[in-house]
Amino acid sequence: MAVQELEIVTGLSMYESRPGYWSSETSKQCLELYGEAHALGRSLKLLNEQLSLNIISNSSFVSLGSWINEEERLTNIFSDGLPFTSTSSSGKELNDFVANCAQGLLTAFYPTNNHCLLFKLLFIEKHYLGLKDLIKLTTLYEQEFLKSNCTESPTFEFYLGVAYAAAGLGEKALERFNSCISSGEKGDRGLSMTLSVPENRIQKELMSRLFMEIITILAEHGHKEQVTSISKKARQYLNDKNSVQNRPILHIQ
Repeated sequence: MAVQELEIVTGLSMYESRPGYWSSETSKQCLELYGEAHALGRSLKLLNEQLSLNIISNSSFVSLGSWINEEERLTNIFSDGLPFTSTSSSGKELNDFVANCAQGLLTAFYPTNNHCLLFKLLFIEKHYLGLKDLIKLTTLYEQEFLKSNCTESPTFEFYLGVAYAAAGLGEKALERFNSCISSGEKGDRGLSMTLSVPENRIQKELMSRLFMEIITILAEHGHKEQVTSISKKARQYLNDKNSVQNRPILHIQ
């Protein structure tokens, strides 16, 4: 272990008994390392609890982690745009590749990340009960440990709307979806990833894809009044957009 690393470890172990032991620079490094380690620990704890959730697959209960490993789901995860940077099969670069894979999965699974892969996998395969339980766990965990606003992200709002719709709570679903629509109008990147809209097509395709997805979900679960409400909003949005695009250009002499 390098001398500097040893000093940091020693400083951490002696923090309470000798708080004046560190130099200012070492103290700063220790606090930064402690903060990073603490945040990583919370992330891993949440991920472990998420993957331990039971869902129904082929008429039996399996953990979410086991379900992900079935069929080609893990392959699909690795092809979903995770930040892997090395494809070499030798030496240090292979170690870097494995590390990138692990970090990429952790990042993509975590609810603050735009991928929200655990939610997306359950949504795609219509595991609505599992989606509801995953949302509930994440919300409770955030309130107790994270003290952040990750459950207020547009992506999380979308999946929460799906869960409400599947549970028969049409008005609550509509409230969440309306929030997503407001974010979609601003070109939210998380929603574009959720709906698989290419980044270079966000302005042209995101809103139409979002409206279609929301209407389909509400109709699937029999929420006719909410379908009517979103359909009216979609027509209004398209009318407003067309009026702007067709507005004549004024040439000032």
